[in-house]
Amino acid sequence: MAENHEIDLRRFFRSARKLRWLYLASLLVFLGLAISYALISQPKYTIRSTMLIEDQEGETPQIGGNLNSMMRMFSIGGFGASSVDNELLLVNSYDLMLRTVKRLGLNITYTQTDGLKKKTLFNDSPVTAMAPYEMLDTLSNGFNIKVKLHDGKADIEAYQGRFLKHTLAEAENASLPCTVNTPYGDIKLAATEHYSPDADETITIGIVGYGSMAHILYDEVRTDVSSKTADGIDFEVKDANTARGKAFLNALMDEYNNKRIDRKHTTAHQELDFLDERIALLANDLADSEKKVESYKSDNKTVDLGSEAPLIFENALDAKNELLKLQSDILYYEQVTQSLDDPDHERLLPMASMITTGNKSVIPLVEQYNAEVINRQNLRRSAKPGNHALESSTERIDHIHSAISKDVSQLLLSARANYKGILGSIGESTSRLNNMPRIERELTDLIRDKQIKNELYLYLLQKRESALLQLSATGSPGFIIDSAYASMKPSRSKVIAIFSIAILLALAIPSALALIHMRRNDKVTDQTDLHAAGLENRCIVYDGEQSSINRLRMSIMSHSVPEAIYVADFCNSAIVDKLTSAFEAIGINVVAPQPTPTDNDLVQTPKFRNEIASMASTDGDTCVMVRLASPERVAEISRLISATSPLLIIIAPGVMPRQDIKLMCSGIDGNCLTIAIDKSSAI
Repeated sequence: MAENHEIDLRRFFRSARKLRWLYLASLLVFLGLAISYALISQPKYTIRSTMLIEDQEGETPQIGGNLNSMMRMFSIGGFGASSVDNELLLVNSYDLMLRTVKRLGLNITYTQTDGLKKKTLFNDSPVTAMAPYEMLDTLSNGFNIKVKLHDGKADIEAYQGRFLKHTLAEAENASLPCTVNTPYGDIKLAATEHYSPDADETITIGIVGYGSMAHILYDEVRTDVSSKTADGIDFEVKDANTARGKAFLNALMDEYNNKRIDRKHTTAHQELDFLDERIALLANDLADSEKKVESYKSDNKTVDLGSEAPLIFENALDAKNELLKLQSDILYYEQVTQSLDDPDHERLLPMASMITTGNKSVIPLVEQYNAEVINRQNLRRSAKPGNHALESSTERIDHIHSAISKDVSQLLLSARANYKGILGSIGESTSRLNNMPRIERELTDLIRDKQIKNELYLYLLQKRESALLQLSATGSPGFIIDSAYASMKPSRSKVIAIFSIAILLALAIPSALALIHMRRNDKVTDQTDLHAAGLENRCIVYDGEQSSINRLRMSIMSHSVPEAIYVADFCNSAIVDKLTSAFEAIGINVVAPQPTPTDNDLVQTPKFRNEIASMASTDGDTCVMVRLASPERVAEISRLISATSPLLIIIAPGVMPRQDIKLMCSGIDGNCLTIAIDKSSAI
């Protein structure tokens, strides 16, 4: 291991090479298990189906006029269509899986076993198991029933567990149908149309609770949006029995539609209850509004203000014109009356071109009266008093005077009465016209209230009819484009995964052992073991060949011919002798101090250092080879190690821990250090 706990792959591969036979054995074992699983396990087929989510709101006619449009604009009183994401949420719901499981009885599985081979049955099982609904709805721990058919009989065993079996009930040579008494409840086994008395086979019946199987299928079924631009949902599930897989997906889509229909019916019932109550209340409010409009029109004596106002205005103008004419007539009658008041009846009565009121016969009388007055005036000029003609004229004038006076008095009274009547009518019309804006505003408020309630009443009636249509409708937003269909070839994904896991385990287990071996044998074997200490490039492996001795010599002479070489030999290696010969082969004399120091302390004395310097200076090509008496205490002479006096450490492979080498060399310059691993000493 490196100092930062990283794995040195060279050391790992070295350990792995030592376990190569274990790798091979592990690979054979796990591949054998994977092949056995592939041969024994049932192939699974991919079952797919597709469903389109349709917008059912578009099929309902839009009714209700402007009020409905306004309420739909603000989402009042309507039920919008769900998006595909919402439908995916419904499809993936636990309740939908639970409905499907209960509908198809998927919580009871039938498996035909023949040795190690298994075959999942669906509707072709020779034996069927029936359990009470209450038991399956609350069953938390599943169990199996093994039915072995032979000679028209059945050996039955109910148990829990796969490796450590716990027997719940058993029976031998039982005749079908029969009842198995388990601690969870009674299970009735019966033969189906696929049962044959001569059959000799074993059927394993797995029984779990509805909820447990719903959770299993919830994890197995895959649903996804068909595309980003289409409102479709894809379904996919893998099953060993294609008939069961197709039945499951078809039932799942059908249950989705049923749940959607139930939701629509529930919503329609709720809407009907609300609408019936609201319509009844609104009908009373509408009747009250209509009565208020009727009472207001009756109180204000109006029917249609729009046509009444011009008529009143026109009548007022006509009345004013009539009033002017009456004023002219009254003035004329007053003038006539004033003229008639003359006691001598000598004044002529004024004439009028036209009289608009009263009896128009007064005009001839006035003309006759004026003619008689003029005639009498003429008679008086020529006749004497007492003249018969004059007296007759006076009598006629008196008679006509009385008649005119009487008629004019009546006509004057009548004209004055008409004048007052027309004047009052004009006042009423003026008052009516002045009050019409107020009447119109109040009436408009009442009519508006009536109109709003009327439109709302019609809208609610139409919504009620729409809710009744929804209540009787059986359509659903889920249109099944593709019913469930199975792939032609079984899915290989699980087999590939098993083989991948087998290969991974076959490599992982020996690799873990190699790591353990590497950690437990943390000793120096070759150069790679010194990488963490930074001494890999200063390490030479001696394998008995002269070339390795030459490399060792080059490492020691990397700077110059050393004055002295300190040797820490941990294995009594022959490297020193070989190295001496190698130096002498290139003309460098190697000598050893006499006597050999028996203690590292002697090496550090000035006398010994002077002796080494004296021996090296005798001849310029002489090197002193100093063997340390206590090589493990090499740190004591670290101050003596230099480029002219390097240190040579000789160790046997697989003996010295890496940490000891690191601690030993911690205070020494690596360029003045050479480590030799003597593999020849381990042979």
